[in-house]
Amino acid sequence: MKTTISNKLSPIAVQAQIMKLRKKAERMAELWGHDHEQTSMALCLVADALEENGQMQEAGEIFVRVLEKMKIDPGFAHPHTLIIATKVAIFWRDQGKFEPSEKMFHRVIETLDGAPIPDYDLIYTNLSALGKLMEFADRFPEAEEFHKRALEGRSLLFGPDDPRTRTSAKRLARVEEKLNRERAV
Repeated sequence: MKTTISNKLSPIAVQAQIMKLRKKAERMAELWGHDHEQTSMALCLVADALEENGQMQEAGEIFVRVLEKMKIDPGFAHPHTLIIATKVAIFWRDQGKFEPSEKMFHRVIETLDGAPIPDYDLIYTNLSALGKLMEFADRFPEAEEFHKRALEGRSLLFGPDDPRTRTSAKRLARVEEKLNRERAV
């Protein structure tokens, strides 16, 4: 299980840590400018901390703003940009903005597939998240396909006992159960 700042600290200490990260981002903006990659990365640390603390709306809004800057510099294919794009797609999915979320997931996957050295972990993360989007949209046959691809890839990359592989197996089983119920009706 991922250890987060909110697991380690009291609520007051978490808010103090978030304020500290905000001040660092402000200093980076003063030093490098608002559009510089270092400022964007500092803002991402703020958004990550907010996300860990359950403040999803504000975290997502920061990720969206940062992505717009990072698509230009350092560019969409940059590893940091692709991670932020994934977070934005998940944020939109969770807000029910399925169409832009789906487009973003596909763009990330296509970019990663075309990379000289693909980041397979991020590819499978996006496939799994895209499968979850298809579930939310009641598009279960597509969800099944994305979860199968994520499971196959994670099984090969990490092995059957890795938590990511087990998560993919559980998601696929859940979708297959729903599909079996639909077919039985």
